Amino acid sequence: MSEHLYESYPSALDALAQKIKARRFAPDEYHIVLTPDRYTQSVERALFAGGGAIDCEALTLSRLLRRLTDDVKSLSREGAVMLVARAIDAVKDEFTYYGRAAKYNDFAREVYQTLIQISSSDVQITAVKATGNTAAKLHDLALIKAEYDARKAGYGDASDRLAELIALIPNSELIAKSHVYAIGFADSTKLNARVLRTIEKHALSFERYEAKSPARMRADMEILSAPDRITQYKEVATRIREYIDSPTDGGAPRRYSDVSIICPSPRALARILREYGIPFYADEATPLAETAPLDALSCIYRLKKAADGETLTSLCKNPYSGVADDDAEKLQNHIAARGITYGVFDMDIDDEGAARAVARAKVLTDGMTGSGFADACEAVVELADFEGVQRSLGEKETDEVSPVRALTALLRRYGSSGEGGADGAEFDRDAAAFFGAARAVEIKSLPRERDRVTVTMPQTLRLTACKLLFVVDFNEGVLPATTSDSGLICDNELKSLGGVIEPSVFQQNKRERAELKAVVNNADYVVCAYSTEGGARPAAIMGELASRVFRYDGAERLAVLRATDDAKYIAKYACVESAAREIATRGLTKHAQSVELAVGARRHTAAEFSPVIKLRKKRTLSASELAHWFTCPYKRFLSDAVGVKERRNSPLGAPDFGIVVHDFMQELVNGGQYDCSREAVTRLIDGALAKKGIRVDDAARARLIDDAVDYATANVAAIEAGEYRPKYTEYAFTLKTPLGKDKSTDFFGIIDRLDVCGDRARIIDYKTGNKKFRVRDCLNGCDMQLPLYTAAAEELGKDVTGMFYSTFSPRYDAKDTDGRLDGCMIKDVAVAAEYDRALADGERSKVVNAKFKINKDGGAEFSRPSDLLMERERFDGLIARCVKTADVAADEIASGYIARAPIEGACDKCAYRGVCGGTAAVRNSDADDGLAEDE
Repeated sequence: MSEHLYESYPSALDALAQKIKARRFAPDEYHIVLTPDRYTQSVERALFAGGGAIDCEALTLSRLLRRLTDDVKSLSREGAVMLVARAIDAVKDEFTYYGRAAKYNDFAREVYQTLIQISSSDVQITAVKATGNTAAKLHDLALIKAEYDARKAGYGDASDRLAELIALIPNSELIAKSHVYAIGFADSTKLNARVLRTIEKHALSFERYEAKSPARMRADMEILSAPDRITQYKEVATRIREYIDSPTDGGAPRRYSDVSIICPSPRALARILREYGIPFYADEATPLAETAPLDALSCIYRLKKAADGETLTSLCKNPYSGVADDDAEKLQNHIAARGITYGVFDMDIDDEGAARAVARAKVLTDGMTGSGFADACEAVVELADFEGVQRSLGEKETDEVSPVRALTALLRRYGSSGEGGADGAEFDRDAAAFFGAARAVEIKSLPRERDRVTVTMPQTLRLTACKLLFVVDFNEGVLPATTSDSGLICDNELKSLGGVIEPSVFQQNKRERAELKAVVNNADYVVCAYSTEGGARPAAIMGELASRVFRYDGAERLAVLRATDDAKYIAKYACVESAAREIATRGLTKHAQSVELAVGARRHTAAEFSPVIKLRKKRTLSASELAHWFTCPYKRFLSDAVGVKERRNSPLGAPDFGIVVHDFMQELVNGGQYDCSREAVTRLIDGALAKKGIRVDDAARARLIDDAVDYATANVAAIEAGEYRPKYTEYAFTLKTPLGKDKSTDFFGIIDRLDVCGDRARIIDYKTGNKKFRVRDCLNGCDMQLPLYTAAAEELGKDVTGMFYSTFSPRYDAKDTDGRLDGCMIKDVAVAAEYDRALADGERSKVVNAKFKINKDGGAEFSRPSDLLMERERFDGLIARCVKTADVAADEIASGYIARAPIEGACDKCAYRGVCGGTAAVRNSDADDGLAEDE
């Protein structure tokens, strides 16, 4: 084995990446990089920044097992905890030590963690020599382990999978022909170490890349103290905004992805980052047991066993109960005033709101019925419409996994071990096992975009050299994370066993400190922040991180702000208007002549840090908001600023209908099969309806499927008729050049489909209804979506040759539409032929509205002029003019103009006519083309 030891893990990773990149390709050799799961993203980014490789891949040990065999029966953590719970129930009468502890729900989770700790130490429980209470504990654990192993039925937990990997390696052809590299295993378990030793024996070659323990201190570091956590977070947000806005030496823009924040509890920090307009990804895992859906389920179960006032109140105040907030408050007051503890379902209630709350809770409790615990829970989830409640709470698709989705998946995987409904002993045992397992389940977030600030813990940054690192909540006892819970076997007992079982709590805490030191040492610039709220002290380890520190007191800036009237200086601190107003309400004034005079007069020292931040954060603008603005400024105000929504006239309203169609087409196109059969379309439509939680009657569903079959057939025909193929679907973008004189407005949108043919591209936007593309509407601002989306596609380096609407509308007969794309394209016969290979002399294209003839010279040309067929110069001019129009509109919208000034005909079908009265002066809708003169 060749072992390489470096000063830091980023250096080790860089050396490994250079080694891999310098390899010579050999068809009979392979390269495998092994790393723990928390480092895979860093390793893959370093190895494959320029693209993938056919002879190299980065794997964890679990993924390596799946590469060696397809026959892997994995037992999930939650499933293992459930089996342990059932094993405990089966052997608890034989316990010599844990007889009383076995009654508690969390005991199964603690036992599972201890069993994994022992097996990871590469030792059998029965082989450990102990005396006294330790021997009694090991006796009980051995009983549980034997029963647990018997119940696995061929499935394996984490330790079993590593043991299986060790058995497979000697006979593996992949390992025999591979050069294997390992990085990040310095603190690995004894079982992991045995896996690596086995690989070393049988691989073509084996190299380890590790780093020394961080002994040195960094040269300098900035320490920030703040009077409270929120002020601390706002200071961090301010500095991030300044970093992004400050120029680099080479003039390249700075990236949010260069910034990392170590934060033990990111919930409050996330709110501040959102307020300051900073995109971020919180790399955290939330325990399922701490989510509202699981809490509601737990309350219903407890009420079914014993109806007490505290549990009833807790359920009714849970949003997933379906009880109105006012009714829950009245119930709480009713119970508190009368001191009611038990028998809450039978109490006399004279308040209608409290009575409604009790009735709803009774319905949910009675609804927990089924052949087993899992069936009963699924019945409650459906009865209470957990998914519908989640949507009504406004929870959109973010980085976080849906807790309802995780809960239902756990229930389906869990099953039930017993029969006899909701009153048997098996039901209660299954419930105890389920809630115990739920405490072990965590909902892991997944990043959906790349350029974002990373909020995480030190472990995930060990292999990363951060350009700008913030360590927040750096208070004693908070960070670095420490634990005093030694589990079922304490440190003294582990010590008496001679270190056979690892790690101890002391070792875990020591590793946490070492990882934090290493991450801080590796960063280019570090700011450590802590709060002094409630007498909190900075972490003692802070003094061990740097030889020179620059201290900054966040209260100092607040003192300066209290002494100034300068709104611009307040904005430098606050970044956004809402935060500036918050500062103003804390005794600050808004306007002044000079911050320097104010500071000098009161002998305050201004902070060395001088952010250059605009008064307000960048606002955003979409194509629909621009259309509303040019249709009528007052309509834009009501719809996009106030948020007034149109009244729904049916369960499947126009917005819902559009969402379903978009999801349906995305799945159809992304699948690559273009299956337009009724069976396939029905499956996709039902999936889209279920995903959005939309329920329609059978007749409406049948009509929707009929139309979807026709729509899919027309789109697939347009794709297969020519050379263009879908490249991007639902592509989200922001124009690189912001709008407005001060460039303070970002234009964003989502391109439904971008078809490409080499370097050429065409824009496809799905529309419900009878949407028509008209150049006049582009020129008067009422429909600039396609030109603006084209501008975004051109920023990708694509030569856009056409922009089209693909309309989806219910058809009364087959002749209502011909299925052709409706839009605008450049007047180029070669491009049109790429759209439709079957074009012939005098025939009309089946894809776009074009017709050809052969001229006297034998060449092909368009047979008639059309506004939808443009010369390249006019096509580009239309796009440029729409961008210019949007640029001017951004400033006009920001000015606050909300007059009732509709364009001609806008009031006829306006949903907001009842609000404004429809009596405003009408603007003429005509717009001169004049593209050649303007552009």
